[in-house]
Amino acid sequence: INNILEPDDVSYVDDAVFFQCSDALSLMARAQRTMAIIDMTHEQHGFKLGLKPDKTVAIPTCIGSGSHQAAVDIMGTSSIAYNSRGAVKQLPIVRSYKHLGTWTVSGNSPRLDIIENRRSE
Repeated sequence: INNILEPDDVSYVDDAVFFQCSDALSLMARAQRTMAIIDMTHEQHGFKLGLKPDKTVAIPTCIGSGSHQAAVDIMGTSSIAYNSRGAVKQLPIVRSYKHLGTWTVSGNSPRLDIIENRRSE
């Protein structure tokens, strides 16, 4: 209010995970809408998302009816385009993501990094 910082303006979430549940054919459109909301909310508080493959990413996993074709379509895509305040932004699509020693892999559950290291030896 009147350019005075409120507690919500100086606290932030460093890491967050947003799960999207949708039918396979609507997954990408739903991710676009969600990212637009997240991006605009962050900008309202002076934050900017780091849209890089090692920062803010999407790991789409398709199951159920239409999932095979949706997965094929996603494989040919490197990012999800979304609109935030009139600017088109690109959310990288990755098959795996490492955070604090844990790998998250598309179509799988998080696995400890030590398991991956043992397999590679």
